[in-house]
Amino acid sequence: MFPYADYIHVLVVYLIIGLILWLPPLILPQWRSLVQFLNKKETRHKKAIEIILCIISAGIIITSIGLISVFNDNIIRLQFENIEDEANFFTIFAGFTFILMPLAMGIIAATTYVHNLSQFKLGDFFVLLFAFCALAMTGSFYHDVLWCGTATDWYSRVNQGGYDFDVWTIVVGVTNRDYQLLGMSQGTLAIFLIIFAIILLWKFNSMQEVKFTWKNKIKIIITTLFIVIFFGFFLFIIDAAWVADFNITAHILYLGFPLIAFLFHQLGKSILVKQTSSEKI
Repeated sequence: MFPYADYIHVLVVYLIIGLILWLPPLILPQWRSLVQFLNKKETRHKKAIEIILCIISAGIIITSIGLISVFNDNIIRLQFENIEDEANFFTIFAGFTFILMPLAMGIIAATTYVHNLSQFKLGDFFVLLFAFCALAMTGSFYHDVLWCGTATDWYSRVNQGGYDFDVWTIVVGVTNRDYQLLGMSQGTLAIFLIIFAIILLWKFNSMQEVKFTWKNKIKIIITTLFIVIFFGFFLFIIDAAWVADFNITAHILYLGFPLIAFLFHQLGKSILVKQTSSEKI
């Protein structure tokens, strides 16, 4: 039976998080003023900042790929002396793979945007950074929906997890370790993050001198959905050893994730390119 009471509890927690994210850009005039103020701030060493951001992103992605390699049943799979050591390593692996790597993808997209500007607009950078990071995290949580779905016969039966729930149960304040609950909860959070990203991109567009046309918007939406869905699917494949073999896992790990990083780079570039093309029209 699906744990409805626990899901309602998690839903309330995530709704509070959602409101904290959504309301400032929606209702606070100070939010827009802050972005405009940061855009006017002169940022020295533009190229150095971009290089540092790229190094951080590349470092996170490479580290994530390394951790996946040694923790994946189809690649290497480390052997641990006890369950505590495995749980500790899993926490590091999950932190890099499902949290830091998506954030690195967002950094790549936002950095690409400001790189193509004549000056480093700090306000625009932070707006796009949060928007793109939210979209990348959506892919990570979409992976949870797929993983938990396959583990519970698509949410038709109970399947209890173990140490992989340790951090999550502390954050949301529940003790239930049913994968049905985790999958549905993370799917809900993914929707909340999409809403947050839409709000930020809408506000970003409203503050630009040249607005996106509907054609531009549709193209960006389709491109973004494509990237997010494939990113989530790739994370699912490397985390679900029973659905793929070595060849598929290795291709996704060593070619797929660099491809996703490149696509986020292109997404950041497209924000500026679309505006430029609109201006010419």
